[in-house]
Amino acid sequence: MGTFIAGIFFFILLLGLTFLITSIFTRFINASNGLKLARLIISGIVAGTIVLWFSVSPTTNDEVATIEQRPEGLLITLTGQRLFMVHDPISMLSRSTYADTFKIELPRSNGQINGEEIPTRSGSYSYSGTINIEQDLLLIDLYRNNTDDGTLDELSWNGTYKIHRQSKE
Repeated sequence: MGTFIAGIFFFILLLGLTFLITSIFTRFINASNGLKLARLIISGIVAGTIVLWFSVSPTTNDEVATIEQRPEGLLITLTGQRLFMVHDPISMLSRSTYADTFKIELPRSNGQINGEEIPTRSGSYSYSGTINIEQDLLLIDLYRNNTDDGTLDELSWNGTYKIHRQSKE
């Protein structure tokens, strides 16, 4: 809900800013009611385009998960695209991405695996949720137990994947 309110606030702020800019450029023209309406429409289009540009994320998860059977269990590898961290206005506008990989070890290769069963490194948050492995489909619905904030943080890797079983050579 907070993100929705922030988005509306951002849209209104941009609407006012673009209206101010169009007003400055059209100040010296006879300001009839039609021109004021045109300014408002142009401002709305510009503000809406900017909000849309920043609300649609170019981050994606690839559709295929690679599964490798190991003696200690199963290793799942997921790949996808993530946004670079922004440190300047030009980078923010370019919205460049990089290839990212997520690997997780599981205790078995089929059925439902609860997040509590998934091993984690010492000092890392444990998992809640489930992973379901059914024939050629992998369904991930995991959350990190953020004990510092007392929240469950959803993994950006959640989703349904086709399984590609990798044989050890």
